[in-house]
Amino acid sequence: MKFKFYFLIFVLGIGLGFGTQFLFNKTVEGPKCEAGSRKIASVPPNKEDLSLPVKPSKLVRKNIEKTFTTFANLVPWQEVSLTPPEKVTVKDVLVQTGQKVKKGQALVNFDSKLQDYKAELASLELQLKKEEFQLTQRLAKKNFVSKIELHKKKKMMRIQNLRHQIQELSSNSSIKSPIDGIISEINLKLGDFINDPRKHQITIVDNNAFKINLFLPQEVAKTLNRRSIIDIIHEGQKLESTFGNVVSVSPVLDLKTGTISTQIAAMLPPMGWRGGMYVKVLITLASKRGVLTINNEALVKEKGKSFVFKIINKKDKKIVSKVFPVFGINDGRFTEILSGLNENDKVVLKGQGSLGNLAKVKLVK
Repeated sequence: MKFKFYFLIFVLGIGLGFGTQFLFNKTVEGPKCEAGSRKIASVPPNKEDLSLPVKPSKLVRKNIEKTFTTFANLVPWQEVSLTPPEKVTVKDVLVQTGQKVKKGQALVNFDSKLQDYKAELASLELQLKKEEFQLTQRLAKKNFVSKIELHKKKKMMRIQNLRHQIQELSSNSSIKSPIDGIISEINLKLGDFINDPRKHQITIVDNNAFKINLFLPQEVAKTLNRRSIIDIIHEGQKLESTFGNVVSVSPVLDLKTGTISTQIAAMLPPMGWRGGMYVKVLITLASKRGVLTINNEALVKEKGKSFVFKIINKKDKKIVSKVFPVFGINDGRFTEILSGLNENDKVVLKGQGSLGNLAKVKLVK
């Protein structure tokens, strides 16, 4: 029995020794490469692997403008609506819609009782002369001069009334254009009897100049003056533009909309422009030349403020520093830098989303 017991212990000891050696070899040896050499199981990462890729951008000097854009319709600078006289009949319509007319040109003629009034006036004047002569002869002996004077006054009153009616009818026998322009509307036709003149108007517009009525935000309107730069652009089959002038800026602020009524004039429009055209109005609020600017894509918002990541060389690595510059005007693509950055500085243009202050970066194109 003792022999078997000692033999078992001997066998277990040998087995334990081989097992321990096997496990030790597996732990130290690790996997082999193709050449049979050993490879370290855990290798410290390269420091460059911790750098975040970013796209850099340089600050540039350029001309920059701050503008405000809105859209509106052209309104003819001068528009006249002519109303015919009452109780007349249209005899001739001498123009049609779209026709150009000159100042003083006859547009419509009317039939009236003008000739009848003239004939009556001539008859009364002649009759008055005859009666005056006859009465003077008969009543001169009886001293009735006062009655003659009364009779004369009655006749003269009638003559005066006729002269007034003749003058009125003479002016109402036709409608003439008071301006150079184009007939935009005519509500008269041959044979019409004018009972309600408001229903029979002729409208003439002057397309040599236009006005634009705008309601601008207060911060825009308060910058305008007579020297303000305003471009008026029509994007039709071809791009056409002209300049505009500030005519008036209301002193009253609309409290509901926060806007101010403003009128712009386009005094030299391209040929073919007409009332009602839809145009773009581009107002230059500020303009600077050769100023230091930054691409707007480099700006990052934080609690209502904008900052940039400035790229800094530190020994053999690059890091970024969060900088809050002082900004000037913005044209939608670039923003003026007043202070906080210099002309030779580089900033992060893309890749800001994963960055923090003093983060390591590597530059990519």
